[in-house]
Amino acid sequence: MGQTTRFSQAALFVAGWMALGWCFHLDAYAYLVLGIPLCILFQLYVCRKPLSNCWVRDATTLRLDAVGIAIALAFLIVPVWFLVREWSGANWSVRLYFLASLVGAVGVAFALRNLTATAARSLLLCLATAGVLGCAMMLLPAIAQHHALPHTLERARFTLVQFLELLPVCFVMEEVAFRGVLDSHIQHPQDSRRWLSAILLSAMWGWWHLPITPASALGAGIIVFPIVHVMIGVPFSLCWRRSGNLFVPATVHALIDAVRNTVLY
Repeated sequence: MGQTTRFSQAALFVAGWMALGWCFHLDAYAYLVLGIPLCILFQLYVCRKPLSNCWVRDATTLRLDAVGIAIALAFLIVPVWFLVREWSGANWSVRLYFLASLVGAVGVAFALRNLTATAARSLLLCLATAGVLGCAMMLLPAIAQHHALPHTLERARFTLVQFLELLPVCFVMEEVAFRGVLDSHIQHPQDSRRWLSAILLSAMWGWWHLPITPASALGAGIIVFPIVHVMIGVPFSLCWRRSGNLFVPATVHALIDAVRNTVLY
């Protein structure tokens, strides 16, 4: 199967996901949760690869040793806290979102236990490129508008809690979809045009946000979203391909979103 065919399959997958989001008027939580069964089906029946490869590309089995279990339990603390706190007043999509994040904590532990020196270097590179750029895009407009952001212990704690909530989420939603599943399907080691494939996939990632965008912002989103997500997504893809470990782009993705939520806090 050629790269063009694989890219077409990925584009149809994203288009179908977006169509379902629009047709059923899904909120952001439901839209993200919908991707879980869609990605499982795509990985198993289109990519024909085990699910463990979505977290660690060359993994043959999904197994945690005692240290891995301890790491998973540590990363479960914040998602469980959010789940308990939000359960009574939340709708079904929010409950499923936090339940899914519990599985993501296992993915974080699995990826960490398989973190190689190459992956660690890729993480530093991803932080220095997409991380710096993404955080700057969140912080600079706020600084320009408010002149300064208060640096308080409460705000720092909020950022950390947001990061610990969002990192497991990246292992079951959005980041696992666009890097773990789709990027791996589009770009094989023997393929050329690695930059082009990263750009095109990142543009699709930007447009993927349109179904959960307010109608008033759709026009601007069609143009702005792919530009912004190409700037961040290309380093995500290249560092994922180099490391083969989802912990690399997922960590930076969670950091950027945590900073965004802190700015909005």
